[in-house]
Amino acid sequence: MDLRKIIDRIKNSEVLSVILLLVLLFIVWKVYDILFFIFGGILLAIAFSSLISLISRKAKLPWKPSFFVSLIVILVVLAGLSFFLSKSVISQFTKFIKEFPMSEQGIQTYLKNSLGFKFPQGAFNLFSSTVSATFTLNTVKIAFGIVSGFVVVLILILYLSYEPSEYLKIFSNETRKILTKVGIDLRLWLTGTFYSMITIGALTTIALLILGVPFAIVFGILAGILEFIPIVGSILAWMPSAIIAFSISPTLALYVTATYLGIHIIEGYFLVPIIQKGVVSLPPAYHIISIAIFGALFGFLGIFFAVPIVVAFRAAFRATRK
Repeated sequence: MDLRKIIDRIKNSEVLSVILLLVLLFIVWKVYDILFFIFGGILLAIAFSSLISLISRKAKLPWKPSFFVSLIVILVVLAGLSFFLSKSVISQFTKFIKEFPMSEQGIQTYLKNSLGFKFPQGAFNLFSSTVSATFTLNTVKIAFGIVSGFVVVLILILYLSYEPSEYLKIFSNETRKILTKVGIDLRLWLTGTFYSMITIGALTTIALLILGVPFAIVFGILAGILEFIPIVGSILAWMPSAIIAFSISPTLALYVTATYLGIHIIEGYFLVPIIQKGVVSLPPAYHIISIAIFGALFGFLGIFFAVPIVVAFRAAFRATRK
């Protein structure tokens, strides 16, 4: 049989498509961390573009002047936050890192004296050292990835926000409609998530300050940031504050736990219906499933970006069906 005919048959069959798909999936698997950083840059560019659009409408300025005004506004806000909060936050965070092992020891002592439970010799230290080593290793990996991807993300934010329409011209009209729909849904989802993060961070900080929990500002900021990860984030934010509180008093730990539960009950029944009105939201089951799948496949970055990726795919799917 002629070689050209064999090639033509392969082209006309699904074999080549399957091979190309497998190659694409292999490439994605190898560079998924870079792709997550790029996606993060796109999310931040969408958020920044929303601010530019707001300033452009309110001040009746063209897009490019509004871009520079928005950039100045963000820099001024960041400078102000750094000036007023940096000393207290950094001091609390540094003290927290130093005292966290003492909290573990406090828990161990309480379990021994009050409950009669004693860890096997060296077991608690082994657990503590394992957790610390894992945390340190993961922190180094995450820090290296953040530093290496920071420049890429910053460039993406600036370029995509400065002339967003230029990057849509390379696509067909149908693809542009899909991408526009994806951008709108992500912007709406980011709006609702941002309000939730600010609200949860503020409520948590105030509540922990009232209870007298050490490092209340650090835990409040952590709760606000982790609110970006639905359901799972609230659990991750509760754990370190509960450990610190437990090392002081089991009763305080109980109050802290009740506080976190109360805040998220208020969020679920009162804040979310108000905040998410008119914005994009996902059913809780979608959150859990997407976080579980992306977390198992891609680790922390998968957990962090799981929900916005699902929002993007759902928007694209709905746009193609219209």
